[in-house]
Amino acid sequence: TPFSEDQVRAATYIIDSVANPVKTKLLSLAERAGKITMSGFDITIIQSVEQFTRYTGVRPDNDSLQAAIAHVQSFESA
Repeated sequence: TPFSEDQVRAATYIIDSVANPVKTKLLSLAERAGKITMSGFDITIIQSVEQFTRYTGVRPDNDSLQAAIAHVQSFESA
């Protein structure tokens, strides 16, 4: 991880841009330190929703979004 434990402890939020793996060493360290985190996978989801909405004019409903996330995550365990 590019940050020391002291740097992580000093932070309020930890955002990692790595989408895969979802749980990086940095995020694991941050969670152990009780920090608010956002993974690269979370960022990818947000960007995907905004891009889909921009290109289609349709904002995906939560059920469709959750189904798409589950589909993508199923490849990790395969």
